[in-house]
Amino acid sequence: MQLALPSTGTDAAGNVLAGGSADPHYTVFGPGIPVAGLAAVYSPQNIFPGWVPNDAHSAWIGWSDNSTTSPYGDYIFELQFSMIGFDPATASLSGSWAADQFGSIRLNGHSTGISLADGNWNGASAPNLTPFTISSGFTTGTNVLDFTVNEPDNFDGLRVRNLALTVNPAVLLSDYNDNGVVDAPDYVLWRDTLGSTSNLTADGDRNGKIDAGDYDIWRANFAAHLGNGSLAASVVPESPGLPLTLLVAAMIRRRHD
Repeated sequence: MQLALPSTGTDAAGNVLAGGSADPHYTVFGPGIPVAGLAAVYSPQNIFPGWVPNDAHSAWIGWSDNSTTSPYGDYIFELQFSMIGFDPATASLSGSWAADQFGSIRLNGHSTGISLADGNWNGASAPNLTPFTISSGFTTGTNVLDFTVNEPDNFDGLRVRNLALTVNPAVLLSDYNDNGVVDAPDYVLWRDTLGSTSNLTADGDRNGKIDAGDYDIWRANFAAHLGNGSLAASVVPESPGLPLTLLVAAMIRRRHD
């Protein structure tokens, strides 16, 4: 599936914000703002005439709404997004961007190898911004996308547009009834089909038979659910007066008697 991530200078609905507004999605820190704060959408008078013009889908942002960007140096514009409930190994992020004077992209603290040279922002030579794609480096939970922009003079900033995350939903092991959580009904489904080679709904280890291995997978993932983005195990309650291991062994014997 494909999920849209925020462009620079837009509100929660994707509409471009008025100049002078705070960007609710991108934070920034650097020499002029050592404690990270929300980036600012540039007002018309602070937009360099040679930049790729704003459109209905994104706008130029900076560390302040001012054409004088001193103190100069590297400014890091950060976007965070969650992948809870999704498989990070299948993720790919694409979009287009411009950075004045030049810039680079990091994901979760690691370089993506993506960068822009000076002049990339020129509306005459690069009117559609520069496309990019990131295909690795994602993680379950919160992901941090950093755009580092070198600002050596005045009229510097960042523009990002059409961010799209393509990713598959996470696979929840041992959710045998597909209700989004590993719970007691999954155990019941395993118990009721134990020994089967035809009904393989609870065949967690995909060995073609419902057996103790499928129970082990269920127990290891008990209480995990897609909503928490993890497969962390919780304590599995045991049957009163009989440890689960003995209970399972007894059930297996009964199946074969």
